[in-house]
Amino acid sequence: MIMLDYYYTLTLTLQTPVLTQSLGAMGFGYDMVMLKDGEVPVLPGSLIRGNLRETLERFAEILQENGQSKKAKELSLLIEGDSKILGWFGPKPLKTVQADDFLQTRAAFNFDYYWRCQPFTQSSTPRNRITLNPDTGTVEQGALVVIDAACSADRSLAFAGKIRACFDRADEAEKARQWLEKAVSYLSALGSLKGVGYGKILAVKVECEPVMPPDPARLSGSPTRIGLRLTLDRPFCLAKPRAPESNLFESEESISGGAIKAVLACRLDLEKIDKEEFCLDQLVFTHALPSKADVLDRRRVLPLSLAWVGDAWAKDKPNETIPQNLIDLALLPDDNANFVNTRTTQAAKFQIDWKPKEWKAAHQLVEALPGCKHHLAVHTAIDRQTGQSVEKQLFSLDCIEPQGMAWCMDIDLNAITQAEQRAEVLEKLLKALAHPLVGLGKTKAIATFAVQAKSFLDEAEIKPIDGTNYFIVCLQTPAVMFDDAQAQAIPACGDNNKLRECYQAYWDKVSKKSLIMLRFFAAQQREGGQFVWHHYLKKDNQNYHPFWLTEAGSVFVLESVEGKLDKAKQLLLNWRSLGLPQPDGEPSHQLWQHNPYIRENGYGEIRINDEIHDRYKAEIKEWS
Repeated sequence: MIMLDYYYTLTLTLQTPVLTQSLGAMGFGYDMVMLKDGEVPVLPGSLIRGNLRETLERFAEILQENGQSKKAKELSLLIEGDSKILGWFGPKPLKTVQADDFLQTRAAFNFDYYWRCQPFTQSSTPRNRITLNPDTGTVEQGALVVIDAACSADRSLAFAGKIRACFDRADEAEKARQWLEKAVSYLSALGSLKGVGYGKILAVKVECEPVMPPDPARLSGSPTRIGLRLTLDRPFCLAKPRAPESNLFESEESISGGAIKAVLACRLDLEKIDKEEFCLDQLVFTHALPSKADVLDRRRVLPLSLAWVGDAWAKDKPNETIPQNLIDLALLPDDNANFVNTRTTQAAKFQIDWKPKEWKAAHQLVEALPGCKHHLAVHTAIDRQTGQSVEKQLFSLDCIEPQGMAWCMDIDLNAITQAEQRAEVLEKLLKALAHPLVGLGKTKAIATFAVQAKSFLDEAEIKPIDGTNYFIVCLQTPAVMFDDAQAQAIPACGDNNKLRECYQAYWDKVSKKSLIMLRFFAAQQREGGQFVWHHYLKKDNQNYHPFWLTEAGSVFVLESVEGKLDKAKQLLLNWRSLGLPQPDGEPSHQLWQHNPYIRENGYGEIRINDEIHDRYKAEIKEWS
């Protein structure tokens, strides 16, 4: 089945004043400020989406009440069976979490993040609102509101944005356009203060055009691993774990390979492509790590073996770092590791104790992953009857801004051993990636991919550190290295020896006893909660258990066992390409339905013998 993408360009002409409120600091004296993207006034896509859905639901109710059952059946969310509203806009969030909430289908419509004013010339004067005392007819004390509406009154502003959808028939796309046009034509005003004349809609226009399938990238030869640079059309939020009572979702700065696989799988479902023939489970999608748009590489994660032993910045020259005060303790013998540095007379300060200035200096010296700008978005449900916010339905998203950034990743096809089949899968993969992938994270960001034949994999020869049989392994993405049962044996107050036993057991198992762990610098986090329970564990009648992840940046110093150097190097080469295996050492490509933290989803990526460990190596003579 051939599915076509369609763009619905929705243009709204509004009479000023118009107000959709901005967050954050405002100009001096203002109480309300118009939301802007840069200097351009915008309407949030969520505002457009919510109003259109509410209007269509109202249409369905009216049609039902008047006996227009045929049209009502096409629209009504309340009628059993295939519902247009449900399919176009997706399920409504519920006040209480249900098990089925974790298995919901995606909405067919993807709205732009902003409807931008086109064109716009700044010309505004402050506008005021007051409250009158009903008894005296005078202004209430302190009841003056000063508004920056971004534009003077009695003008018309055109706001334009796109709605993206995918249909297999042109008549379905046209039907959707007609209902969108009816719904938007029904609206009288948008934004804040509609009751006093703000945001009056003067004209609407809905245009629909199919988007022709783009030509896939063409690569010379038959690569077994390809590199991708990913850009996004809007701020995105791939939420970190949070407390159940918190209404703030904080985003990760990297994009997991599993998340990218998920949106690709949705695209394959739309195209009715068999994911088994596509070998999607066997492909390794690394995490997409942030990079400056003009930098063509994947930077390293800061190793946890790095520490400051003095000031990070020169006191007399505040813009100069002191590189000799940043040291790497990975190769410092354990006999010296607990003492004060004799040069600076200070104990090592690790990342958990760093201040922002120390983080900044370390990133500058080590050329680590760049920091990303954040964007706060606040959303709330609106009561249809009152037009006011619904109680306890407000939440906020701490998103990542994509401007000036790209995210770099690889896809490895080595698990497909037959060259002919691998070439077929690569052809299908390039065709699928030619389409923008829709629906990433909580903002439903659209990802566009630039494919390159050369991957981002470090292909340097794997060999021990000079004069030793040591290998330093640094995690670039989190990895499962022990299970919850092993974690239960570690006392709540902490026990380094018990933790060492967990990690040593892991390396013994996966290396087939060809590597011995000498020391480690690691941090752990526990992943679980309702999503993991319902999505991965409950359906197989498993008991609930969280996953323990060893965090990115964790460092392990390994020594090859005498006579097993070649075997160790072969395993390290495999791990560098594909990621670390699960603690049981068994293949993991079939585990994705039970465990999201597998190497096929980008977890367990490593660097081996990074030059950082040698450049900032601690001198034994400075420790006594």
